[in-house]
Amino acid sequence: MHNLDTKDKKIQKRMFIYKYYYDIIKDRNLQSAPKNIQKQFSIKYYLISPNQQYIAIYMQSQDDTSYQQPDEILLEIRDLNTNKNIDVEDCWMDGKFDINTQITLFSPDSKYLILLSYNKQIVFIFDLINQTTNSEYISTQKLLSIDQNNNVFLLDKQQNLIIYSIHNQQKQLINFGFMIDKFVTITDHFALILSSQSAKVINQQNIKQLCRWPNLNHSIQNFIVMNKQIIIQIGNKTILRYIRTGKIIRNIESQKSSLQHIQKENLTVYLFVNNVFKIIKWDSKLKVTIKKEINQFIRFDILRGVQKLFYIDIDFIKKCATMTNRLYADLDNKKQFLRYLIFKNNNEM
Repeated sequence: MHNLDTKDKKIQKRMFIYKYYYDIIKDRNLQSAPKNIQKQFSIKYYLISPNQQYIAIYMQSQDDTSYQQPDEILLEIRDLNTNKNIDVEDCWMDGKFDINTQITLFSPDSKYLILLSYNKQIVFIFDLINQTTNSEYISTQKLLSIDQNNNVFLLDKQQNLIIYSIHNQQKQLINFGFMIDKFVTITDHFALILSSQSAKVINQQNIKQLCRWPNLNHSIQNFIVMNKQIIIQIGNKTILRYIRTGKIIRNIESQKSSLQHIQKENLTVYLFVNNVFKIIKWDSKLKVTIKKEINQFIRFDILRGVQKLFYIDIDFIKKCATMTNRLYADLDNKKQFLRYLIFKNNNEM
């Protein structure tokens, strides 16, 4: 078990070049909007693209006058390089549901954003390059993954795997004969299937099982496939395994914190975590006790086993937080704004 060390004296201070606050009312100018959209919104979720250029912002109306009707969900996509919204058709949806990676994902090349409708009967495909929106009627249960060829993998209620090609707009149905929780392609021919009971590597052409891991007995929150290895995140534990054998290479356990984020960058995978230290000192001039919180961050290279400590001078850390070498983002559920910071010299981190 590898425990992250927070006592390294070499701590680097990170500075940010941009600091943005996404204010719903100000950014959308709802005060001058038509009456039918003059509603109170709350930001429920955000998602950052793999190339860290786009951020998808999911907002939900809080109109008490229509409480018997499903809440409305509005999606907006913002370019982090220009801090301007992508000019795609506004996507409004009805339905009370949790927004997570089971209904929305960016493609690995960050060219597309996929979103399921509230009743999971429609798949929205947002083309971020051409700034267009398409939709396909596909009855599904959840969104599993998107591969390098922009094939979308979905799961229906009968545990059938649905493969939808964005390029040729065709779909294929496969039944493996066992439960599927998570599905990701390793190559064009092989795929990894994860469930709470086991993990299997299969040949997609003939559905032949190549290997199987022992029972996992836990719920996987996030995972990243890197070459012949997989990084699995479960709570405050991050596990590096060989895909072929399931053998554990590295088992990382960190303190519970508001930030537990794994990110694939620069031919490796990083784990970002934070620790909050409270400092209390007496100011002899002002004759008052000063309380200050210092946010210390750890970037751990999971493949190489190397870590770096640094801190950011920000006033709070929230539960919904994301960090990469380029940016930091968090969501304030009470004040209802999304904050994201773009770091200076992010390649030197």
